[in-house]
Order: sequence, then structure tokens, then C-alpha cells
Amino acid sequence: MSAALSQTEQHRKAEALARWQSDRAWLLTAQPFIARLAMRLDLVPVIDDRVPTACTDGRHAFVNAEWLLSLSPNDRRFVLAHEVWHCVLGHLRRAGHRQARLWNLAVDHEVNTLLMQDGLKAPEGAVHYPEKAGCSAEVVYQWLLDNPPDEGDQPLDGHGCPLGQPGPKARMDPDYRPVTPDAALEEAWQQGVIDAAAQEPGSVPKRLHRWINSLAESRVPWQTLLRRFITRSFDRQFRWTPPNRRFLSQGLYLPGQRGERLDIAVAIDTSGSTDRILPQFVAELRAILHGFGRYRITILLCDADIHAHWELEDGDPLPELDTISGGGGTDFHPVFQALSQTPPQALIYLTDGFGPAPDEGPPWPTLWVTDQRGRKPANWGEWVQIDKGT
Repeated sequence: MSAALSQTEQHRKAEALARWQSDRAWLLTAQPFIARLAMRLDLVPVIDDRVPTACTDGRHAFVNAEWLLSLSPNDRRFVLAHEVWHCVLGHLRRAGHRQARLWNLAVDHEVNTLLMQDGLKAPEGAVHYPEKAGCSAEVVYQWLLDNPPDEGDQPLDGHGCPLGQPGPKARMDPDYRPVTPDAALEEAWQQGVIDAAAQEPGSVPKRLHRWINSLAESRVPWQTLLRRFITRSFDRQFRWTPPNRRFLSQGLYLPGQRGERLDIAVAIDTSGSTDRILPQFVAELRAILHGFGRYRITILLCDADIHAHWELEDGDPLPELDTISGGGGTDFHPVFQALSQTPPQALIYLTDGFGPAPDEGPPWPTLWVTDQRGRKPANWGEWVQIDKGT
């Protein structure tokens, strides 16, 4: 049995909590984006031998009260922000089966680099490898495997919440009750990042804008993203032209329009990798096309070569695309070569993403559509993933 905490130790915990809460309030002025995220954590000082410094489970930020009280105000604030970024970056999930100490060093480097770039001063001895600034924890971990760190390199915190019985005489604080992180908790943190960015747009670091936007986009149903892409491509083709002569005799000077018909190309990878999502994709495509009224659609079936090519206009029924089967490897070049002769307003390419693609994108917008296991095959174009469960 562990010894009960004394009244003095309870007072020390209360003092530590007051200081950390004050630090969080300070961050609201100095670093409001981080402070908004810090509000998602319950601050729990403990006197427990399992927590020599600090750790988080995604719901709580546990900290050794005596250790916290030994820190300067700057270091306390840095530790609080440090725990927040472990949650934001999903470090608990990303660990996998990696060696614990090296992973802890790698994620500490990733977090500390971000905080230092935000203008926070790291505590003396905090893990930071200047030559790896800006690298992900996974990259740093692989580098550490080849470049073993000094024994003196120690993570700022415990990263994750240790469990178990440290010994019969060890201090075990009843307030130390970590939860097991799960996918729902990680999802909540990602939504929290989006909400904090919306509330404090001026304090979001510029380097995070693209990442936060991608988080927000990933929460939009793929059907909406597909419709948005087609609508944007359609709208691009509207241009104000000289006056519409039809109305000049009525004394009306109205601008004309051209490009009033949707003209898109759809390429379907028939290498055998798209059959799981093809029916969903075709059903949504039909609905979008019918909503536009006038359209011309070029459909190409391709694996390593194009083996079917249709030109359809509004009124023509779509072929039974949801029963397509094929095989062979995948090469994206033939589709772009074929379309270069008669460029569409936009191209939608349904594929798993595994295959060679042109180094540079075409002059028309391109949307890659894959399932959740697919990848974006090029560093240009837009990308939508279809969730098989939707």
C-alpha cells in the first residue's frame, strides 16, 4: 500500500494547480491559439512516483507538483504548451511499436521546435536537434536509430501516462487516473484545432495554415468536395463578353456569356483497384451531372493504356460504369496525353493512386479520387478520399 498524502503535500498540489492555471490564463494573451487548446486539458498536479515530471493522456495534463513548483514561470508555460502539442500532433497514436526512449526524444524535438518557432523559450536542456528542425517525429526517430543520442538527452516529459505499481512504499496519488486514448479522442483534438483556429485566426502560426485547412477539408463529406470541384470548374468557364445582341433592340445593354455547358473528363483506373468505390462514385457523378442540365463528358477507361473512350452529352445515358472490371498495372500518362488534344474544363481521375504520373500538372484542374487506402499520385491537383462506409 502507498502512503497517504500529507496535508502539506495536498497544499503543494493546490499551489501547483494555482500556478499552472495562472500560466494558462497568461497564454490567453501571449499565445491565444495555444491557450484555446490548453483549455481542453484538465490540469492535475499529483505527488506520484509514476509521474516524475509531466505527462498527458489527451484529457488530462498530469504534472508532478514538486517538480512544477521548482520551475520558472517561463518553463512552466513551456511545459503546458508542450503537453498540448503532444495531443494535437497525435503522438500517443503515432508511437506504434517504436523504441520508447528514442520515440520520446523524437516527439519532444518535434514539439519543442514548433514552440521555439512560436517564440517560446525552451527550458535549459530541452531536446532539440538543430540539424533536424522542421522534420517530423518519424524522420527524427529514424535518424536517432543511426545516430544514437547521448545518455544525457532526456525528454522534457514522460510522453504518455505510465501505469502500474512502482513499489509497495512508493507514492501513488489517487488523483492520478489516466484514461486510454482512442480514435474518438484524437478526432476531438483535431476538431479542437479547427475551432481554435477559427476563434483566434490572427495567432495561428503561418506554417500551420495549410495543415489546419486540410484538417477542416477532411471533415467535409467527399460528395460535397466532389460537387464543389465540379462547380468551381464550371464557374471558371463563365466569361463576360461583348454585349448580348439579342437584347440591344430592347435598349438593354446586357453582357453575354460563353461556356455555359459543363465539359469535363472522367478517367477510371480499371487495374482492379477501384471496384470497391466505383458504385458510390458513379451514383454521385450521375446526380451532379443531372443537376447541371447541359454537359459534355468524356469517359476514359485506363490501366496502363486506354481501352475505352466515350463522348457523351446531356441526354445520353451513362454506360454501366459500376460493373467495370479490368486488370494490369497503372500508368496515368496515357489519359493526359489523350486529353491534351481536346482539353476539358476539368478532369476527375478515379484510382488507387499507385502508378507513374506526369511530373507537372496539365493546364486544366485535376481531382484525384481514391478510397481511404489510396494515395495522391502527384504533388499537383486536388485529392478526395471516399470512405467506403459512407
